[in-house]
Amino acid sequence: MLPDSFQPYYLNQPVSNTVNFTTSGDTSLLTAGQLGIFTCPPTGAIGNAISAGTNTPCVIASGSWYTSDTINPLWGGLQEPDYTQIIDWRNVNAYIYTQGTAAVNQISAFGWNQTPGSTVGPAYFCGTQYQFQLIVEGNPALQFLNKEYYKSFTAFGGCCGTGCTSGCTSTYADAACIHLQWKDGITQDPYMSSFVAPAVYIQTFAGTAYQVYSAYDVQRAQAGTYGSVLATTPNNNPALNAAIIAQGAYVCNTNNPQSVVSSLQITCAYVQTVFQTCTFSPTDHFEVEPIYVQGSLFTQDANPCAVNTTIDTSVPNMWVQIQAPLQVRGIGWTVRNNMIAWGRYKQEDFPDSQWVGSLRQREIELYPWQNVINQLGIYDMLYLKFNIFRPYNSQQIHNNDEYALTIYFPTGTYITPFVNLINSCLSAAGNYITSPTII
Repeated sequence: MLPDSFQPYYLNQPVSNTVNFTTSGDTSLLTAGQLGIFTCPPTGAIGNAISAGTNTPCVIASGSWYTSDTINPLWGGLQEPDYTQIIDWRNVNAYIYTQGTAAVNQISAFGWNQTPGSTVGPAYFCGTQYQFQLIVEGNPALQFLNKEYYKSFTAFGGCCGTGCTSGCTSTYADAACIHLQWKDGITQDPYMSSFVAPAVYIQTFAGTAYQVYSAYDVQRAQAGTYGSVLATTPNNNPALNAAIIAQGAYVCNTNNPQSVVSSLQITCAYVQTVFQTCTFSPTDHFEVEPIYVQGSLFTQDANPCAVNTTIDTSVPNMWVQIQAPLQVRGIGWTVRNNMIAWGRYKQEDFPDSQWVGSLRQREIELYPWQNVINQLGIYDMLYLKFNIFRPYNSQQIHNNDEYALTIYFPTGTYITPFVNLINSCLSAAGNYITSPTII
């Protein structure tokens, strides 16, 4: 149906976790979501499905999802399979397989990079104010605040001896106590606490990371709200609250503070937009991008004490990324919206309107594949791009039209048999692309 689209989308329904495709019969035998490669000479009709590679031009077809051919007198032919433009295997110029991936949130740390046994950590001094700036970047922050969100948090190294006015000295302060002050500032900020979750770790004698808590953390644990975004909201984790209360607040090491190797860990939040079963429009915004943070130590007045903050002077800032962020790829929401766009191109109406009656009509006559797609699931993608030459005018000047096909498979589907069939067609046609590029 309407093969002239520049970007058709197919959804395959695997059988026993294996790609569902046929190697015999014509397109009328295709079941819902079933694939097939059919010979299609330029001067003849669509032939039967192929079971071995051929250099004959073909179409890739997908069985219709509809069980009824007509819904009303003006909307018919729904059981006709989808099929591409005629593919000359010599003119395929891109063949890509992309594995769907779930989102990964960023985890970073300032100070000790949490490598077991490492003694590289920040050294802070008494009598000194330390400013830590945290910058939240990415589309979630832009959507919420219309800008990147950044804020500085202050920590004080404590009094030197009996006075608090001595300024920059060579007397060390406990690094964990500095980090816990920054952590409290982050958790008490109404915006920053929605984007990141801070935690402070110190290195044990065995070289492992051990989380420590401030007096404010213990206070929240006693109230049953530790770990929640709002200080008044219960976190529904009584075991965690009890463990923090039992551990108690961290006591600063005043006897040998320079021996404390500490890390301020920043874990970014990640919450993608979820519509559940509400009425939606395919143009609704849904967020899938993870946020990204950067942290640095600074002083507004260029205080010279600030430059002397590390034991290892070759690491001046000590900001390290422990886990890189990764945006979700192949999520069901994207599959759904692309399938809607393909259906709209074929004149399968999917009202995008604020009129209540129109939306209700959409819910009654929804696409049959809509309940098949796991909108929070992950899908792999097979992408094929090819050119078709056509006469532009009577002088036989040719245009080189470019077409593309995307086929979605639930992630983990075994698609090798179908890929091998395409590979053999490309090889038979002498195309240098004989296997998909994996990205």
